[in-house]
Amino acid sequence: MGLLAFARGKCAYHAGQMGRAMRWLHEARTLAGDRTLFPIRVYVLSANAYVAAQLGELAESRRLLRQLHDDHTDVDGGRLTGLVGADAELTAAWLAAADGQLATAVGALRDLAGRADQAKTITVECLHLLARLEPTAGTAERLAQVAAECDSPLFTLWADYAHALAADDPAALERVGTALEASGYLALALEAMVAAETAYGRRGDHRRANLLARRADLLQQRCGGYSPPLRPRPGSSKDELTPRERQICELAAAGHDNAAIAAELVLSVRTVENHLQRSYVKLGLRGRAGLAQALGLRRAG
Repeated sequence: MGLLAFARGKCAYHAGQMGRAMRWLHEARTLAGDRTLFPIRVYVLSANAYVAAQLGELAESRRLLRQLHDDHTDVDGGRLTGLVGADAELTAAWLAAADGQLATAVGALRDLAGRADQAKTITVECLHLLARLEPTAGTAERLAQVAAECDSPLFTLWADYAHALAADDPAALERVGTALEASGYLALALEAMVAAETAYGRRGDHRRANLLARRADLLQQRCGGYSPPLRPRPGSSKDELTPRERQICELAAAGHDNAAIAAELVLSVRTVENHLQRSYVKLGLRGRAGLAQALGLRRAG
């Protein structure tokens, strides 16, 4: 019964029904006791932590990850190993991303995806999340190569999404979103539609951006109001920069590199990177290019 509840929770998650997913996963956690065959319980705890982070329940996600490590660490090494360890690391990376620690998450995912003895499914999941946090042609190509070695239409859609994000191609993002929606993966379809909406807006194609906004609205309704944390809706209150984010962005727009900003504000370079990455997402940017314009700053001279 615990395994069935776990499967239903995962299905609800992909369908964008995060509240229902959490209820099923909580039931799976209750049913997957000490007598359940290992490693089912570790995957249940990991999935609970993963979805909790997506819902913004970061303290609960951390608590579940601590419980996972406390319950399932090996005696000799004092840490999770093998496939279950990799799954826990993937969840921890997602938690870091949900908590705004994007540079930390990207570093962890690069390390995890680069392990030669890694299971292909874990590598695909790592590259999928990495492509969403830091879209590059290299990550997209590697994801496509590994996905081709797996028997999963979903992985192919993930690779298509990675390529569309890396190319910043709104039409491709729209196509991927439509394909994901048709396949029932509504949570990721919503994220792709929001990405397409934002990309059309950056190009000044406001008519198409408005059409995509309406499609995203309908998807969001089907997802019970869920908002994709990696792609905030354009114009939402969550898009507003905090005072610290704006301060760092203004320094970056003025030409200061991350090390100089960190020295001036007495912060770590990693903290500066995290603030900038969050700001880029909020402003619909892909890097420093266009930062001054997005902030409404006049060019020097």
